[in-house]
Amino acid sequence: MSSSSCRSEEKDEEEEVEEEEEDDEEDDQTTLGGRIGEPSSSRMRLCQEFVEIVSRHVGSDQDDVMNLVRLLDESGMVVVLACFISIDCGRAEDSIYIDPNTGIAYAPDAKFIQTGVNKDVASIPKDLLQIYRNLRSFPKGGRNCYDLRDVKKGNKYLIRAYFMYGNYDGKNSTPEFDLYIGVNLWRDINFLEESDDADYREIITVATMNYISICLVDTGSGTPFISALELRPLNNSMYGGVNESQSLRSPSWSPIDLGGSSDNAEIRYPTEPLDLIWNFEHSADWRAFNTSEKVTNKNGALEPPSTVMMTAVRPVDNSDVLYYNWTGADDSLQFHVYLHFAELELLGPDVVREFNVCCGDSCYGDPVRPEYLVTTTIQTPQPLSGQENYSCLIKKTPSSTLPPILNAIEIFYILQLTEKPTREQDVEAMFDIKETYKVTRNWMGDPCVPVTYVWEGLTCNGNLSDSPTIVSLNLSSTRLKGEIAASLANLTSIQSLDLSWNKLTGLVPNFLGDLPFLSSLNLSGNRLSGFVPSNLLEKSKKGLLKLSVDNNPDLCVSDSCGRDSNKQKIIILIVAPVASIVILLILLIVLRRFKWKKQEDITLNLQVINGSVYGDGLSLRASTLRVPSPGSQQNSRPLHSWMKKTSHPWSRNSRPFVLDPNSDLVPRLNFRIAKRRTKEMKGGFAGTQSQCRLEV
Repeated sequence: MSSSSCRSEEKDEEEEVEEEEEDDEEDDQTTLGGRIGEPSSSRMRLCQEFVEIVSRHVGSDQDDVMNLVRLLDESGMVVVLACFISIDCGRAEDSIYIDPNTGIAYAPDAKFIQTGVNKDVASIPKDLLQIYRNLRSFPKGGRNCYDLRDVKKGNKYLIRAYFMYGNYDGKNSTPEFDLYIGVNLWRDINFLEESDDADYREIITVATMNYISICLVDTGSGTPFISALELRPLNNSMYGGVNESQSLRSPSWSPIDLGGSSDNAEIRYPTEPLDLIWNFEHSADWRAFNTSEKVTNKNGALEPPSTVMMTAVRPVDNSDVLYYNWTGADDSLQFHVYLHFAELELLGPDVVREFNVCCGDSCYGDPVRPEYLVTTTIQTPQPLSGQENYSCLIKKTPSSTLPPILNAIEIFYILQLTEKPTREQDVEAMFDIKETYKVTRNWMGDPCVPVTYVWEGLTCNGNLSDSPTIVSLNLSSTRLKGEIAASLANLTSIQSLDLSWNKLTGLVPNFLGDLPFLSSLNLSGNRLSGFVPSNLLEKSKKGLLKLSVDNNPDLCVSDSCGRDSNKQKIIILIVAPVASIVILLILLIVLRRFKWKKQEDITLNLQVINGSVYGDGLSLRASTLRVPSPGSQQNSRPLHSWMKKTSHPWSRNSRPFVLDPNSDLVPRLNFRIAKRRTKEMKGGFAGTQSQCRLEV
């Protein structure tokens, strides 16, 4: 994830030590990104995850990030991870910061998008949030997307997008553009005339894949831009109206904390552990009241937070009916409403608070009797639609002795997700190919949908009733390096694949021949090696595949490559042991002859003239060679008395002949002067018949 929020809780060190054992027991009940008061043993683990996550996505050194964590801790803040993605769009790369109000860490957006330009706003109102001080604009490209990969398919998420124009381009003219979530229109973005108007848009959705794309689309009415982007994981038990075909979009004024203090502009993290932003609302028709006691949620639910539920409103004159009214933008919109109740007063035995709840024409079935300091949440049974003005009516029952109350309310527009994204396995394959080859094309968002923004080089089949699939991929002359990506095997509907004129290396994978609909494959102009798989050659021979593999110098294109290779392997396997046996036999014969010759005593008549020995040279064992004494041919003594002892059996290269008489080896003497050589063998040893000089 890009960044992680840090929840802080002031706690004395002594209290931490005393409560550590108790906290450890609660470990199993703690959820990642859960409530305030994270157990200490989990806290260290989560902080380490925070360091690793921020370092991985921002590129900062882990020690630097850990110093940041320690700094917060030493200042009285205990930092824990809450699995948030928080992106400050247009911020300088590799510069994270901690929001002083929330303790949430914000990171730059360079890791999530490769297009657009960073800009600073020109008009900065007083007390402007840090995220509004810069932005990323998109003067090029019809669609530009942030791809959030660190999500889990099937989980629910809150996504929040921030916008502030701030006359960053000097035109003093606010643009209009569309905001998409995945392949479906989230909403159109437009602003008031004031250039310093800051606002955000929220949506609650289910991740249909292991990524979520947030896209800005140019509609011709100005350059799209964005100031910040946030993703918050939710409990999957929340918001039953959210599913894979339907999301919930929040108005800018919802959710609402009724009866809250106007001293605070809003309630959010860390008071709200899920980082929903609760707004305050007051009416002359209501009377606010509150409690100092903590309000809990049923079944350990995380929402709404206790702070929100500790306040409520009732009719100003204690009348029987409490109204909450709102206006829809048009009568085509559908609404989903969640109402939250908690009794804040300890009632006596004869006192009852009970009421019915109806919103529009939809009424909750049974009367509501709120529990003391426990939240009860109900939702409209059916979506509200067909009107411009809506009202929720909360009316006490005849048996009730107290007026109705309302603690909080959440109102959502229903967004039907009618467009189907590209088939998941195709999407995952294309993202892997993009990452593997570092493709610099404008590949972002869904590869095939909408049709206007199909990825460059792709052709998709969108005529099916099911999700679109990829039928053609052309990456010719795109400077690809490395081996052919294994993820191409997941493009099971592909018909044409062109990877020609790149720098691909390695073998041609067999899976290419297993792609059932592949009818054209171009691998020309690469550096592939080995041989073309037989399944590809067979399809090519049958006319089922147009195969191009030329200009790969090290690639064998013959269908006999495999058989020739096998023959060579067989020949090698046969020849190698046979040759070894022959060599071994020769060595045994030679050794036997050497052993036999060891018993012979061969005498060679030599003459010693001026300290040198002359005569017929013969390769003999030094221990059997006799040399006559000077001036006599009868008296002789062993040659080794004339020679210098050495550890080597013999040496040459113009140096005096030196022989170790104790050696069992039979040297072949190479004399310094040899006029001619013969093949004559004497006693099994090759020799010379020329006059030789042997230096001793």
